[in-house]
Formats: sequence, structure tokens, C-alpha cells
Amino acid sequence: MAKLLIQNLQSIVRVNRRLLRSDVQLIRKIMEIEKFDVSISLVNDEEIQRLNHNYRNVDKPTDVLSFSFRDQMNDPTSSVSHNAVSSNANLSDEHENEIQDLGDLYLGMPYIRARCLKTGFRLTDELAVLTVHGFSHLLGYDHEKSTEDFKRMYLFEFNILRQFDRITLPCDTVRVSGGPPSHDAPLRALFAGIAELAFTVAVFLATGEKFFAGSVGTASLDVRSIAANRPVSSMVMRVWNLRR
Repeated sequence: MAKLLIQNLQSIVRVNRRLLRSDVQLIRKIMEIEKFDVSISLVNDEEIQRLNHNYRNVDKPTDVLSFSFRDQMNDPTSSVSHNAVSSNANLSDEHENEIQDLGDLYLGMPYIRARCLKTGFRLTDELAVLTVHGFSHLLGYDHEKSTEDFKRMYLFEFNILRQFDRITLPCDTVRVSGGPPSHDAPLRALFAGIAELAFTVAVFLATGEKFFAGSVGTASLDVRSIAANRPVSSMVMRVWNLRR
């Protein structure tokens, strides 16, 4: 049985560890990486800045850093990144059996909370976004090598998070601005369309190129993000601001 280790190594930001573990387990299942060991460490700004400086030569705090176990085996000097960790987006069959440790994530909790206070997104949703983002890096996705890689990675994350949204919210419920639930299917379709459009615009602004998120399948898209501050809407804002 693969191990999931979540360590809270800071005391500044309160975290619902039970909910976080549940969300991470669900994300691992959606991403089909349950058979791999992985660890997540919640750290303070000083620690995430130290790691960022030592491994990326960037002397400031950040939100998430990913250490790939595969890359540590091949080249210990290139094992960490908020950027790329591998040129391969999936584990090959050759290495699947011999490598059971996917890697480690470090989350800078005060930095993340400060951004949540600024954007209005819930901490739990932001942690889901960053977990998906970090796991994607551990799988080899990269958003800084090229525009195509950028779009490929964020489309992958968008698909993971929309599945996460569908599972963690009742499929027939939309909550608008904290108000009572709505069971209006046209309203759900409207919000799904808004989320799709927002993602398309965000990628366009970040890359300078046209990119239609419709390739993920609008008909099957059931995202209440824009109305409910779900993880996908947090991701949209993340893409929106990434290269501005």
C-alpha cells in the first residue's frame, strides 16, 4: 500500500489536516497515482524561502516546490522545481515497477494564506489547486519550457480539478454567493460555460496565443467554480496572473 505522508511543520496557519488528507487522497485517485508514495510538508515562509534559494536560486518565499524522486536518482542537482522536474509527462512502464516514490511537495502556508486573503479564495480550495499543480510537476509536466507545454500542463490540471469539483460538490447543486442551493440545470450550464470561457481567456492572456478550452468537452463540463469559489476558479486566477 503506497504511503501518503502529510506533515504540518509550521504553526502560523491553521489547517484542517483531516480534510486536506481526504482531498489529497481523492486527487491521487483522480490522477491515478495512488500506488506511489508521496509526501507533503506544510512549512513557514522562512523554510520555503530557504529551499527556493538553495535549489532554484530565488531568494523569496513561494507557494509550492516539487522534489521529484526520479530526478534525484538521475541528477540530484536538478531535483526540485516549481518549474519542470522531468521532460516526460508520465512514468514509463520500465520505471513504474522500480520507482514507488513519486517525490515530495513543500507548501509555503503563510504565503498561500496571504494570497487567499487577497483573492478571496478558500484556503482548502487553494491547497487542492497547488497539490494538483505540484503532483503534475512530479509527473513531468512543465509550464515554462514552451507555450505548448504551458497549455498542455494547465489543460491537464483543469481536467483534474473539474473532476475534483464534480465529486466534492453535489452534482445537482449550485451555491451562488453563499446563498441557498439551486437545482436549475440551465444555471449549472451557464456557470460551466463561464468557467470554460474564463479558463480560455486566462490561458490567452498568459500565453498570448489563442487556445480553446472547449477541447476538454463543454458538454461534459460541470464546474460550479465561478459561483462557488471552487478550486477550478482558483486555478483560473492562477493562470490569469502567472505571467503578468
